[in-house]
Amino acid sequence: MKTVHLLDYGVGNIGSIAGLIGSLGGVGVLTAEPKVIRTCPVLVLPGVGSAFTATRELIARDLLAPLADRHAARLPIIGICLGAQLLFSQLEEAPGPGLGFLPGTVAPLTGTARFNTGWCPLDWAALSATGFATGLHRADTYFFNHQYVCPPPADGRVVTVPGRADVTALYLAGHLCGIQFHPEKSQMQGRRLMKNILCHYHGL
Repeated sequence: MKTVHLLDYGVGNIGSIAGLIGSLGGVGVLTAEPKVIRTCPVLVLPGVGSAFTATRELIARDLLAPLADRHAARLPIIGICLGAQLLFSQLEEAPGPGLGFLPGTVAPLTGTARFNTGWCPLDWAALSATGFATGLHRADTYFFNHQYVCPPPADGRVVTVPGRADVTALYLAGHLCGIQFHPEKSQMQGRRLMKNILCHYHGL
């Protein structure tokens, strides 16, 4: 596997994701260099914590323009957890705009449960349809920790949590891929799923 660049913007679980990439035989390299952001083969946008803090740091570090240029060039971006949410146009948690690469509003979970924290399976038929199910099993579970959810991209493919159609667990929309759960905390199945995404979808 080749080098995978991780956006370093002072927010998120970058060290854990770099370790995950290393466990797959690749090299996770942190970057905040505009030229690298614009041109690297694959960019991972990690995120943990507050959308308000994340958007503030992206602005403060002058990262919006190179990210927008990358998106305009249709080069791959993989958002993880909060990173998957930042790709949308509106973030109710912030409140205010996200990166605007996908239309829609990231809103709080509906129903009585305000948080989704713990291990959940993925809709097996939908996951299989993405081509990412190689080496995985229907009963595999993945670690989630969030209270806001991404809207399903209108022109993309979506994998939800069984019985929770409102929880977008993974989405694909052209060169954009969002992973709501934490593959780096999801043991062997999380590593395998990340490998499938990087190798089969992005050719690394």
